[in-house]
This record gives sequence, C-alpha cells and structure tokens, in this order.
Amino acid sequence: MSPLSQGIVSKGGAKTSPDTIVMSASVNVSQVKYASELSTAADKLPRFSDAAINKHIDLIKFNVSEYLYALREHNENRRVRTLDGLQKSYKKLQGLRKNLSLEEDEALNFYLVKIKTNITLLESIKTSSDNF
Repeated sequence: MSPLSQGIVSKGGAKTSPDTIVMSASVNVSQVKYASELSTAADKLPRFSDAAINKHIDLIKFNVSEYLYALREHNENRRVRTLDGLQKSYKKLQGLRKNLSLEEDEALNFYLVKIKTNITLLESIKTSSDNF
C-alpha cells in the first residue's frame, strides 16, 4: 500500500487524503483560469460614444479589480461589497444600452456576458470549496 493512500499529515497533525489534495489543486487551477479570463475581459472593455456608459464601464473595471483582490485575500466583506457594486453598474448599463449603436451594443454585451459568466464560475468554485 502506498504511503499516500493512507493520507498526508500536515504540520498541525491532521491527515489530508490524496483526493482532498487533488480536489484542492483542481479548484485552484480553475480559479486562476476564471480570474484570468475575468481580468482580461474587464481590461478589454472598450470606450463607447456615451459618457454615462463609460462611467459605469470604469466602475465595473474598478470593481472587478477589487473583487479579484478580495478573493485572493479571502476578504468576504470586500467580496460582497464589490459584487454589489458590479451588480449596480451592470443593471445601470442594461438601461443605458438603448443609447448605443447596434455595433457598440453587441460589443458591450459580449464583454458583459464574459464578465458575468466568469464571476458566476468563480462564485460557484468558492461555494463548492467552502462546502468541501
């Protein structure tokens, strides 16, 4: 029988199973992937012809940055606060989209969907790792 099959003893003396280690590594890889995609989508958000939309784009970029920082630092209060800020800007942008041309609207929608999807995926990983 392999020594790993019996578990790994951490510094505190608690045993960690190989399955736990594999699950943890898988979660970390997924978190890095989704965080990277989220950061890239926020960074690539273009400027639009409407100043009010650009204001909310800037708020989304700021809140994405703060959200990723909160995740990295395991700061639950900051994470919740930035998610609230993202949600408010997202909703405001949905109302302002009618002022955009079709091309600009499609571009904005493309990036907003990417941002929302990656936040949802990061939140689902966080929830599953909290329950793990």
